[in-house]
Amino acid sequence: MKPNENIELNLQLEEKKIPSYFYFWTKYCNYFDLLTYEQAGIVIKHICSYARGKETDPPEDATCNLLIQIMKQDIDNSFRKYRAQCENGKKGGAPKGNKNAAKDKGDFIECDKINYEIAFKISAVLYFEAEKFKYKLDDYLNRKQTALIAACYYFLDCDKFNDLYKNYSSLVDMIADQTAPTTCMEMKRLAKTYYESGEYDVPFDEAFLDASKRALKLLQISGEQLELFLEKCEKKFDN
Repeated sequence: MKPNENIELNLQLEEKKIPSYFYFWTKYCNYFDLLTYEQAGIVIKHICSYARGKETDPPEDATCNLLIQIMKQDIDNSFRKYRAQCENGKKGGAPKGNKNAAKDKGDFIECDKINYEIAFKISAVLYFEAEKFKYKLDDYLNRKQTALIAACYYFLDCDKFNDLYKNYSSLVDMIADQTAPTTCMEMKRLAKTYYESGEYDVPFDEAFLDASKRALKLLQISGEQLELFLEKCEKKFDN
């Protein structure tokens, strides 16, 4: 086997690596209350196959299929986060005794729902995609532009760039085609359209400025410390 082929095989195996668990969110309970035991069994068996990477045909039952789609999306999100954590772990953290490490824990960032969700978008969407497509964000976006993109992901509740723009497989593809400033403007326009289609008390410009500032602050810490911040938020919310 040639060296390049070996690298490609390792990447494929890493992509297929299955995490040891995924969350069964309490929000599912209300859905399962509406199902019969037979329907519940169909959903569980389908989800078990999906979590192990064995895609099966969707059931004909529309109610079962609705819950399956919701659970599959949550599984995809948790698996992206898991793989992002694995990639960050390979890079290693700051050396023990490094004083800068103590300043880099993200303790200065408030542990709330908005910061958690934006941090998740940075880690499991922006950083994960950069790892997957082998590019560095800093080569294409400055820090403020990256924060703007992260805020857009937050408002659009998107976990894959291709879900937003079918003509591009990744963020960097669109930047290469339209430039970074144009991509930022287009994504902000899309986020504004999506936001204003709902009912919110806060005007979009005010909400977007707040989210961008939060993202900018989160981008000041390393990928490893960002994961620690996410874990801290999860523990707080679980309690």
